Amino acid sequence: MVSIRLQRTGRRRHAQFRVVVQDSRRAPTSGRVIANLGFYNPHTKEHGVDLEKAAVYLQNGAQPSERMVKFFMDHKVDLPAWVERPKQKAKSIRHPDKLRRNRPPEAAAEEAAPPAEAEAETAETPAEPESETAGGETAEADDGQASAETAAEEKEEKEEKATGDSEAGDDKPATAEEEETTEEDGGGGESEEEETEQQADAK
Repeated sequence: MVSIRLQRTGRRRHAQFRVVVQDSRRAPTSGRVIANLGFYNPHTKEHGVDLEKAAVYLQNGAQPSERMVKFFMDHKVDLPAWVERPKQKAKSIRHPDKLRRNRPPEAAAEEAAPPAEAEAETAETPAEPESETAGGETAEADDGQASAETAAEEKEEKEEKATGDSEAGDDKPATAEEEETTEEDGGGGESEEEETEQQADAK
């Protein structure tokens, strides 16, 4: 079967097309065409198609592709009755009940209420970090008091140890120097007694 179709040309991401008459069993890019009817630029909607020549091929049984059928209809080319027209797709919306405009006013009011509740919750939520910070501050204050008490206790223990050591030092025996001084004092007393006895004997 002979078909009228588009053959892609142009660079990457900027497609342009040739309108060719070709055997439907061939690939559009094979290059083996029966006739070249012109070109079509989808970006600017420009075309150089020979509409009279295309009408001749249509009358002789050439089957246009869906895109070419639309192109010929837009340019008011007479199409044979056996040419299949593209079917218009019925536009349908999924779940139309979920559309805001189709909902009853009660549901719309319920939807408007949650934002107010959310604002109230957001206004209340900042108080929680404050309480947490206050709890952290009280915990830090308790820790500081405990550390101060422990430091005071340690100081008291050190003072008690120092006083105990000083008392123990007072009770220790006299040193060698002190003993020598005491002996010297004792020796002086005996010499005085001997002198008094000698004086008595002399008399």
